[in-house]
Amino acid sequence: MENDRPPITKTPRGPMIKFVFVLVASVGVSIWITFAPLFPATVFIKWQLQWFDGSYYPKYTFAVVWVIMLLVFTVVTLLVSSLWEKVKRVRK
Repeated sequence: MENDRPPITKTPRGPMIKFVFVLVASVGVSIWITFAPLFPATVFIKWQLQWFDGSYYPKYTFAVVWVIMLLVFTVVTLLVSSLWEKVKRVRK
């Protein structure tokens, strides 16, 4: 009767690790870029100053920078991951 249960399969942790890396790295870099006057935050701040009569919104700046960094880190992670798989196949 004990053998009626299906075998326990391990869930691959690779995709979850990549997701956490992309999320943490993009948020961290976005916070740093938003509060240190670096590109692209400076451009968005200048645009906001022009559009909103001399005021800007750090939350908006963070959101725009975070979306950009999320895309950048996702693309980089996918490229590195695919290259890593090709290297592993060549080594075999």
